[in-house]
Amino acid sequence: MTDKLDFYSGYEGEPEIIFELIKNNNSIKTVHIWDGHLLFIVEKAVKTDIGWKGIAGAYYNGDMDDVWEFDNLRECLDDLERTDISTEDNETQMVYYALIDLFKEAIEKECIIKVYND
Repeated sequence: MTDKLDFYSGYEGEPEIIFELIKNNNSIKTVHIWDGHLLFIVEKAVKTDIGWKGIAGAYYNGDMDDVWEFDNLRECLDDLERTDISTEDNETQMVYYALIDLFKEAIEKECIIKVYND
């Protein structure tokens, strides 16, 4: 059974982004996010000398427009952990920490993370 975290309910009709944790072709966990929460987080991401990295890079490059598999989970986690979202609302902060936990779990359990729009 897939564990589901829902940060999308109440935003029906708005864009939804789903992060899925997969191990051995089995879905372990999904995080359903209103696009606005993710936008608030990536807007706070630190841009490097070579451009956006991690989740912000995938978001701004349009990679999340289709099914996307993150190829560097550590880079994504590091990027998230450098992002200061202390001025955001509580729900966005909950999304932020859920994503950090998801990437940590993926690294620890040697899983993959796919993201797609629904």
